[in-house]
Amino acid sequence: MKIATFGCSWSQGLETVDDGYCWPLAIAQANPEWEIDNFALAGSSFSFQTYLLDDVLNKNQYDKIIFQITSPFRLTYFNDQIDYGKYFKTINNYRYLDCSTDIYRNFICITPGHMSLNKQDSFWQYPDKYDFAKLHYKYTNKQISKIEYKALFDYVKSKTDFVFLHNEDVCGIGVPVLMDIVGDKFVADEGEHFNAKGSQWVANWVLDNL
Repeated sequence: MKIATFGCSWSQGLETVDDGYCWPLAIAQANPEWEIDNFALAGSSFSFQTYLLDDVLNKNQYDKIIFQITSPFRLTYFNDQIDYGKYFKTINNYRYLDCSTDIYRNFICITPGHMSLNKQDSFWQYPDKYDFAKLHYKYTNKQISKIEYKALFDYVKSKTDFVFLHNEDVCGIGVPVLMDIVGDKFVADEGEHFNAKGSQWVANWVLDNL
């Protein structure tokens, strides 16, 4: 079985929460004969993950594709010449995007929450990052963004085997929401990332829904 997974930090994992343990890794460890390619990238937008999905489908074949939809209103941009493939790290049957590299110097991921950071914060040190984000959130129409979000969902749903959200269905697209099912008992930080036990639960739940 060859599986591709997509999402943000809720699917990529964070080093600050159980050393980055995540549900795609849990699937890989429980099924060593399978190949798991995890394209999730912390902070990335729904449109960026959809871009990865489209690119992946043009280059590879998978038995199953699982997509965790990221929160709306995020901004991700990059130079068209940058190859995300060079950031993959492989451990046994598991491949993932390695955030210990310079990946965030080439793939700029901004969320609405970042706008509360002072302009002098190290997060904004990339050239034009703060000014571009400030203008983006000032002038982007939220209703249009919601329509685009729903359109992306229809496209992703048609290309994948299972789609879900982590903490809330802000735009009313009508897919399973993890925290509506299990509550916050696995939450390990303010970003509502799950601990290792929660990641194992998600792995089993995802496989049950394939």
